[in-house]
Amino acid sequence: MQEEMAREKTFNMRLTAEEVQTFEMVAGHYGLPVASMLRMLVKKEHREILAESSVLADTRSVEQRDQIVGGKLTLKIDKKPKKSPKAKR
Repeated sequence: MQEEMAREKTFNMRLTAEEVQTFEMVAGHYGLPVASMLRMLVKKEHREILAESSVLADTRSVEQRDQIVGGKLTLKIDKKPKKSPKAKR
């Protein structure tokens, strides 16, 4: 079981009664206290942002590689049609 890290920092925010109700409803859906639900959702969003940024970084590196080698992508296409077996009569 993972040990709970000591949390020294606090994050204060003012909420409307409607926001408190929404937070509690979402936390209740997951069976968590509001603070744990917020941590969970922030971690989820953080992972998604990291995944998106790594995809963008990979895309940029491909574009940079293309520029380094002349910026052209060539594909070999076999222009010869495949022979299909002729039907015998």
